[in-house]
Amino acid sequence: MINILISVVCVVIIGILYCIYKCRKSGTKVAESISRLLSMALVTVISYLVFGFSDNNMIAYIFATIYCCSIVWVLIGLFDFTGIYTEYSFLNKSIKRILYIIAAIDNALLLLNIPFHYAFLVEKKYFFQSDFNSISDFGVVFYMHLGFSYIIVIAIMAVMVRKIMTVPEFYRKKYSIVLSTFLTVIFLNAIFVCTDLSFDISIPFYMIAAVFISYYALSFMPNGLVEKTLSLVVDDMNSGIICFDFQGKCIYANELARDLFETGDDIKIFEKYLPIWLERRHIEGESASTWTEGHLYKDEEIYIKAEFKKILDENSRLIGYYFCMSDRTNEIEKYRSAVYRANHDNLTGIYTREKFFDKVSEIIHINPEVKRLIICTRINNFQMINDLFGIEMGDEVLKQQADILKEKIRADYVYGRLIGDRFAMCVPKELFDMDNFIKKNTEIGKKYHNKLFGVYINIGIYEITDIDDPVSDMCDKAYIAIDGIKESNDCNVAYFDDDILDEVNYEKGLVNDFETAIEQEQFKIKLQPRVSGDGTVKGAEALVRWEHPEKGMIMPGDFIRVFEKRGLIYRLDGWVWEQAVIQLKKWKEKGREDLYLSINISAKDFFYLDVYKMLTGFIKEYDVNPANLRLEIKENVLVTEVEGKLNVLSSLSKFGFKIEMDDFGSGYSSLNILKSMNVDNVKFDIKFIKENIHDEKNVAVLDATALLTKNLGKGLIIEGVETKEEVDTLIKHGCGMFQGYYFSKPLSVEKFEDKFLQDVN
Repeated sequence: MINILISVVCVVIIGILYCIYKCRKSGTKVAESISRLLSMALVTVISYLVFGFSDNNMIAYIFATIYCCSIVWVLIGLFDFTGIYTEYSFLNKSIKRILYIIAAIDNALLLLNIPFHYAFLVEKKYFFQSDFNSISDFGVVFYMHLGFSYIIVIAIMAVMVRKIMTVPEFYRKKYSIVLSTFLTVIFLNAIFVCTDLSFDISIPFYMIAAVFISYYALSFMPNGLVEKTLSLVVDDMNSGIICFDFQGKCIYANELARDLFETGDDIKIFEKYLPIWLERRHIEGESASTWTEGHLYKDEEIYIKAEFKKILDENSRLIGYYFCMSDRTNEIEKYRSAVYRANHDNLTGIYTREKFFDKVSEIIHINPEVKRLIICTRINNFQMINDLFGIEMGDEVLKQQADILKEKIRADYVYGRLIGDRFAMCVPKELFDMDNFIKKNTEIGKKYHNKLFGVYINIGIYEITDIDDPVSDMCDKAYIAIDGIKESNDCNVAYFDDDILDEVNYEKGLVNDFETAIEQEQFKIKLQPRVSGDGTVKGAEALVRWEHPEKGMIMPGDFIRVFEKRGLIYRLDGWVWEQAVIQLKKWKEKGREDLYLSINISAKDFFYLDVYKMLTGFIKEYDVNPANLRLEIKENVLVTEVEGKLNVLSSLSKFGFKIEMDDFGSGYSSLNILKSMNVDNVKFDIKFIKENIHDEKNVAVLDATALLTKNLGKGLIIEGVETKEEVDTLIKHGCGMFQGYYFSKPLSVEKFEDKFLQDVN
């Protein structure tokens, strides 16, 4: 018989474990509270089992105490579940905190029974032909424990009874089943306490309680309520149907309603609409109301007809509401219009980026055996078209680019505008006429070609090898091929291949190492001196080198372009700026405040950083003269958004910084910018006249530049100087400040000071 008992208890434990698993998988608040309740019930069952069959008296006392203590926590867990299940807000944290404190005191008193035996005794009884431990000779502490337990029981019963009495009959089953299950277990436990039974007959019924509570609270009743509520809704199911219970909880919304309000599967979103609908449209006492109002659907306004009704039970008591939403006239047309606009570019009428990706993915999976190409284009110098000829002309170029793609219309051709001046097309490899495509794009470039700059369209091609790759990655590879095209005034084509992939992986390695390089200070400041005509070092340009622990010295030409492309250059620039200011601080402390450093500001710094705030912040933090920090700006930085950047540079100039224009004469807007902004110095690269510095035309360019800067009150710095002959010639033609390898290559700060600033050390 005892074996049967053990088997029953094991079944109880397995049943509770299964219920805990189902509750945790559900994830709702009710399920979580049931999970906690059943976990404590599991402790109760196991501790009672160990207590009952233990031959060691001390172990029997310990697990008898755990059993009694766990009963209290089971009841508290049931109290917590009751509050959540009935949604009574007055069962708040303060009440729970009081229960926890009393339970802790109760447990402490029971634990003292282990050594002192004043609450109860453990004695052996003969039970089904076997010895079985039982508790007896209850003391005052044990009766206090029973009193506290039954107070919780009464509180749970009171809450449940009150809920049953206040809800419509439609909902009473939801609570009465749980209450009756609870009372059954408590009644059986009370019989054990009040009689001379050797075994707690309530223990096997924990499984029954677990199954009942878990099933009815989490599955049967919620599903039953939905089914019964929906059975009362007999309106036209071609409309959007939304149902609420009497407490305002959304219990059902059909697919059309979810689509109309764009809720997905989260129907609880409808609950925020209910108070608005009831307040604005429902007249107290009426059972139905109909209205029409505007509604935002997929970013477009439509008008919906809404019908609201109460749902009453057989006793005319409110058990819920439902709303019927419909737009049977204009909705389809407006939806189609919205879909078209969402999938087609407004300017060119071809697919948008997202639709292009979706369509390509669809077509390559339908016919995976067909070899296809992803062909991407980018208009070089497109921004200059907008700046020189206006946005309307730029739009016209984009339309012509789209027209070239439209000429290739076939069922298995897909094309779209990705963003800005970037277009893409997916075509079968064997059907594509590359020569004609290049010819058409070249014609566009020639039409807008200008003496000041060239307009040409670069083409990148990627052959699809894995149809499961994201289409966006395929386009990225085509654009990686374009990135490898060198500057020229012609339409160029590049194919993505392994060499480009190796370059991409190399660049990716640099990007991945960037954070570590910053943290470990692998980037180093190098200084190249600025020297006057009499040989005096006036300052230096702060340059950056990367001393990689594995790749060795990496030159700027290898990593600057990568960081510019990946949006990291602004962080590196910010680091260089601060290092330059710190060095100026050190020189100031050593009495060499006459020295200056120049730093470079890239175009992306203006997009990612508050350049003014950052630079002035460094000056204030390290207390150096802003005139000693010179700011080099390449003229092409100012090609776009000229006014905004000029305002920033003007503010920096007023603060005291010296502004230098780098690469003067390399672009199309130097004179205009030179006239518009407060430039203090102009840097002229001698490479423009280096082939024959004595050539009459080269001398004319040099003289004109020197005269122009002098008359405008600007300083002139000649960079790239490599020979004494060049220095002598430049001085002869009025140049007085130089930078280049003739004087020194870029040096570390220590070597720079040793070579040029002996007094500093």
